[in-house]
Amino acid sequence: KARLTSFACTNVIEMPLSKFQKIEKINDDEIIVTADVRDTVDLTHWIFSLGSNITVLEPEFLKQNIAQMIIQMGENYK
Repeated sequence: KARLTSFACTNVIEMPLSKFQKIEKINDDEIIVTADVRDTVDLTHWIFSLGSNITVLEPEFLKQNIAQMIIQMGENYK
């Protein structure tokens, strides 16, 4: 489950993450996408490719893994 900005929503509408993805419009600028997908390197790359246009909400382990990678990346630039 993730929150995406309007910039990123076209991405999941045109190229769904799974056959059973659900899209919920929050407002004109954001959507929530829920989809069952495997935790793979490709998924992580896709998340990072959207930069600040995505926020992983669930599952908690994926949210924490992404957050930890972001912290580590920030440390590289200090």
